[in-house]
Amino acid sequence: GAPPIGWHDAGAYLVLPVLLIVSQYASQKILSGNQQQTEQQQSANAIIKFLPLMIGWFSLNVPSGLTLYWFTNNLLSVSQTAFLRANFKAPEINDDMSTSGAAPVERVSVADLQPKPVQKDKRSGDKFWALKQAESGGGSAGDNTVVAAEFKNAEPERGAKFRQLKSQEEQATVEAT
Repeated sequence: GAPPIGWHDAGAYLVLPVLLIVSQYASQKILSGNQQQTEQQQSANAIIKFLPLMIGWFSLNVPSGLTLYWFTNNLLSVSQTAFLRANFKAPEINDDMSTSGAAPVERVSVADLQPKPVQKDKRSGDKFWALKQAESGGGSAGDNTVVAAEFKNAEPERGAKFRQLKSQEEQATVEAT
């Protein structure tokens, strides 16, 4: 009945999976708390109680680094939860909530969700340049004032400067060929 690799090697091989199973069971007990459970929750918990054994089996078939990661993550998660429960109060839940435990939702009509109309008389960059001028003290900021004035006096049609530059580029290309 002795393992083929010997008791010493078998014990060394099984240390991490056994520690993982024990820590999983302990974390289930600590994290579940003392909550009253319905019959459906009790049947689900019966299935969940076998989860540490499954994880232990998986840990036998994966590299030991992954088992060590699972074990360490489990210890850190349990310690973090225990720390938070000890130092912070749980939020109070109102009794007027629905049976599902969800918070009440305020209903909003579709008319309230419609976007507000955009003013057509203003261009998209006018607010920026007004803020830029106010920031620079009303237009005494040298280079920024020149750039702001150049854009203020630009044609009201969008993209006119781009089209002008594009046509100049095309003319230069035609003349070069």
